[in-house]
Amino acid sequence: MVINNHLKEDLISKRPHEEDGRRQVLSLTLKGRKLIEEVFPKNQKCIEDCFSVWAEKEIEMLHAVMKKFRKEHYES
Repeated sequence: MVINNHLKEDLISKRPHEEDGRRQVLSLTLKGRKLIEEVFPKNQKCIEDCFSVWAEKEIEMLHAVMKKFRKEHYES
């Protein structure tokens, strides 16, 4: 659903994989790249503002928990 919406909005394009016909290759369009360039700095600023009140130790703890989560759920 998300992919179809992005295709309809011309934010991404889709083409068949060259070697495996069962797969599709998704790419950002120029319009999608422009949107990323516009949104990314605002998103980065928001994240920095949110974490600016956290102590360095708290950020390190969050990083450790996220690393553990990734390992347990995506690398097993």
